[in-house]
Amino acid sequence: MAHGGLAGFGDVEETVATYFGLTAEYASFYGNSTAQLNKNLTFTCPGTGAQNLISLGMYGKSGGSTAGNSRVAIYLASDRSFIAQGSAEILVDSTTAAWIDHTSFTNIGESPISPQLVGGTNYIICLSRDSNDVKTGYEFGSADDMAAISGSDYTGGFPTPIGEGAGSTVKYNIRAGVEAAAGGAASPTSVLGGPLVGPMGGPI
Repeated sequence: MAHGGLAGFGDVEETVATYFGLTAEYASFYGNSTAQLNKNLTFTCPGTGAQNLISLGMYGKSGGSTAGNSRVAIYLASDRSFIAQGSAEILVDSTTAAWIDHTSFTNIGESPISPQLVGGTNYIICLSRDSNDVKTGYEFGSADDMAAISGSDYTGGFPTPIGEGAGSTVKYNIRAGVEAAAGGAASPTSVLGGPLVGPMGGPI
């Protein structure tokens, strides 16, 4: 189980992410164990060409009662197919609000991957929490800005495809961070996170 917090000393170089999603830090906080994802809100990956996914997270804190966990995943908006999820649930045990980000990722089978997104493409970001004490920054928006999947707890692993859920006016602080990939061409990947293979066994 991972923990939220600051990176350790000794880092040679810090990667600077370009974020998209609901990146403003809202002043109000709410928690429940229902998965939250964007519906009518459009989350478009910045840049052009291949973009390395380097973070997925939420802005939140513990309510100070029973600590819980958060986990975030990202899906392609066009067909709701799975792209990547944070490599493990993150324990949310600090009562000070902060961005709680995954910086390593797994596929649907929980194997490590280095996912890429495509600049200009729309994505769904899904947040799951396993406790009402995991509080996420929020504000009210318009009907169906986001959706909630009732009774869901995906901190142990997200499904594919992701369900549509019921529309909600509550907008939660969720985000993805990317950096431009060297070369700029995205590598096609399967749901399991490996390269797509052609009929002769070679990579596509």
